Amino acid sequence: MTRVSFPRLTYLEIDVTYETVLALPDSFLGGSAPRLQKLYFYGIPIPALPKLLLTTTNLAKLTLWRTPHSGYVSPGVMVACLASLIRLKFLTLGFHSPRSRPNRTSRRLPPLTRTVLPVLDYFEFRGTSEYLEELVAQIDTPCINEVHISFFNQLIFDVPLLPVPQSYRAF
Repeated sequence: MTRVSFPRLTYLEIDVTYETVLALPDSFLGGSAPRLQKLYFYGIPIPALPKLLLTTTNLAKLTLWRTPHSGYVSPGVMVACLASLIRLKFLTLGFHSPRSRPNRTSRRLPPLTRTVLPVLDYFEFRGTSEYLEELVAQIDTPCINEVHISFFNQLIFDVPLLPVPQSYRAF
C-alpha cells in the first residue's frame, strides 16, 4: 500500500516505537504527494525523503522527530529538500541520538546563495550544535517568530549564525 499514490492526501502521521524498525522505500506514496499539507514522521529513517519532499509543494507543516541514526540526512541534503517548500510555516527536526551529526572532515563552506523559507514561522530542533549551525548557515527565514532548540548533553555550544527571533528558548 505504501507504493500506491495518494493524490488527494493532505495529512500523514506515522509514529513508530523504538523497538520497531521501519524504513520507508523510495516508492513511498508512489513517490508523489502533491496535496500533502501536514507530514509527521516519528522514529522513522527516511532515505526516500528528498524524493518525497520534491512532490509536496503544498506542505505547510513538517515534523521529522526522533529520527534514528540510520535515517540521518545531512544538513546540505535537508536544505535541498526544504528549498521547494515555499509554503512551509512549521518545521520540527529532531534526532534520536547525538550520533547524528555532520562529518567534520566533509564540511564545506556555506553556499554563496542561501535557500529562503519565505513563510517559516516556527522552528524546533533537537540534535547537535554542529548540525544546527550547518543547517542555518544555508537558509534564510525572514518571517521566523518562534524557535526552540535542544542540544544533546552539550555543555558548550555556539550557534553564531542563528538569527534570534522574538520568541527564543534554548535548552
